[in-house]
Amino acid sequence: MSAVTDWTIGGSGGLPIHGNTHTPQGDSRASVLLIHGWTGCKDRNIVPALAHLLRREHTVHRCTLGHAGIEKDRDRITKPEEFERDSLAHCVEDVRRVIEHLRLPASPPFVLIGHSRGGATVLRCAAEAARSGWSRVPDAVVSVAGTATYTRFDETMREQLERDGYVERPCARAAGGVVRMGPSWYEHHTPGRDLFVEDTKAVRCPVLIVHGEADDAVPPEHAARTDAALRAGACPRVEVELVPDADHNFNAGGFGFERESIETAQSRACAEAIERFIRSL
Repeated sequence: MSAVTDWTIGGSGGLPIHGNTHTPQGDSRASVLLIHGWTGCKDRNIVPALAHLLRREHTVHRCTLGHAGIEKDRDRITKPEEFERDSLAHCVEDVRRVIEHLRLPASPPFVLIGHSRGGATVLRCAAEAARSGWSRVPDAVVSVAGTATYTRFDETMREQLERDGYVERPCARAAGGVVRMGPSWYEHHTPGRDLFVEDTKAVRCPVLIVHGEADDAVPPEHAARTDAALRAGACPRVEVELVPDADHNFNAGGFGFERESIETAQSRACAEAIERFIRSL
């Protein structure tokens, strides 16, 4: 059984980042940092499931980013005004601050893992870490059910943002069943430019893409697009693993670290793919 340490640090915009570190009893094969996706947190769905499964051989860190709008140990967006002010820049800066806080050694390998929107974010972080000389550059990245874009922004959304100053999207875990996303969510969008593809082509470490074949929230086509961008760029090695019958959370949906649904055949398959990838580094 691993030991667990809770921690809180200051994040981008002065908001707190809450995290947990799981330390195995024996030697750690890798240091892993798990980053959640849109409306997610460290305690929901596949993120705690992967922490639960990977902690046996690895030091696993998971955190709730500052602008998630979710207070510590809560499962609802209770601070919608903070969520509304989120941005790609806030997420990347939060990840950089977490890495600084963790003081990760040069060995064992450091693996950055992101789910959904977090899958795209960690690719941006890997590119930015190498460009800007972060204190610890990831040795590898894993995108789990990752999006092939930072934030969806279609013409209807653009019109609503111009008209109302925000975009509304449904979210069952927010007051009124909706969340608002302000201009900062879309500040990285530039007409005629795909920043996600540019960043992905700049990634210089091995990347594993794991995606569920039954994912209807972020279809497997996103994995194919990310794979193509990586292979067209500087990435030295790309692997893609598609998990049969796996939904967006690899059938491990739910809240909390100690719950019956945390281990499923699909979440185990996802973790086993990550384990194989880490052993090959």
